Amino acid sequence: MPDNVNETLSDQRNMEVRTCRQIMADYDSKQAILKLVDGTSIKGWINLKSSTRLSDVLTEYDDRFIVIFRCALREELGNVLFVNKEHILWVAPVDNNIKDLR
Repeated sequence: MPDNVNETLSDQRNMEVRTCRQIMADYDSKQAILKLVDGTSIKGWINLKSSTRLSDVLTEYDDRFIVIFRCALREELGNVLFVNKEHILWVAPVDNNIKDLR
């Protein structure tokens, strides 16, 4: 590819990253690890909506699904997951000392 095409693609990727960061800055979110009924562990960020507590998102809203973004599932990084609350065994807020999903 010509250099100008590569530069254009790079500029577009940088713009997408900046836009994503700006959007996430508008949300109050909490990083957490979720354990699902099938044994799957997910580490990512959960939008707190208008709450200040992670537990409120899980118990006080009628939504069947929670949105997890900037997440890791089975050691693969993803952008967004929609998880049915009925499939969640437990959720733990991430602390700086937690390094893996075990």
